[in-house]
Amino acid sequence: MKRLTTALLAALDALIVVAIGVGIALVPLTVLWATQFELAVNWMVFWRAAVDIWLVGNGVDLLVQLDPALVAALGLPGAETAFSITIALLGFALLALLLGLRTGRQAANTAHPRVGVSAAILSYAILTALLVWSAGTDAVRPSAAQGLLLPPLVYAAGVLIGADRGQLGRLLDSLTGRMTGLFRGGMRSARGAGSGAPSAFSSSKASNSKPSTGSTSASRSAGAVAGRRPVAAAGMLPAPVRAGVAAAL
Repeated sequence: MKRLTTALLAALDALIVVAIGVGIALVPLTVLWATQFELAVNWMVFWRAAVDIWLVGNGVDLLVQLDPALVAALGLPGAETAFSITIALLGFALLALLLGLRTGRQAANTAHPRVGVSAAILSYAILTALLVWSAGTDAVRPSAAQGLLLPPLVYAAGVLIGADRGQLGRLLDSLTGRMTGLFRGGMRSARGAGSGAPSAFSSSKASNSKPSTGSTSASRSAGAVAGRRPVAAAGMLPAPVRAGVAAAL
């Protein structure tokens, strides 16, 4: 594989990682935009909100400044002061780290691992810079320094660990493989349980709808015995009584 091909594939992998991270927040917000707001609001509002969520998930602080009209409507003292959102949804960072491990493993298996690692990290940094630039507004503004530094560092750590063939890289590779195996096993079990329930229901229905041979023969023998009981009872009557009954018939 040529150097250019390796670099392009690594850049594509970085683009996919960024798209997955932002898409986790963007897809439900877009559905909300289409169903609740009926496409009346500018979609860029939801795009900025998704990017802000992704940045917070990578440890970036957000500076929030409420609108003056909203502050006047609230009437709360000190509401006009800007405040920071520093609660990190670190699941996004963990996702970027794990996907970076995958990128690093793929780069290590090529003929030019350094080119692949460098292209992936550089592409991720450029894409992060574009996201930080598109997310800034007067109301919510991410920290530019943290936005340009923290997400690429998280991804770069995953790429470098994945490309390393040492003990730490093998340990994390095995951990990732086990998590993937557990996830696939759970999905197979769920599919097996879902497909087994209709078959069990149909078999139980078929067994209930078909009478058994034993019950049929038992009912026939019971009917025969019931038919013979009057004859046996008539044989136990005295002879004059039987003669009188016969004459009456």
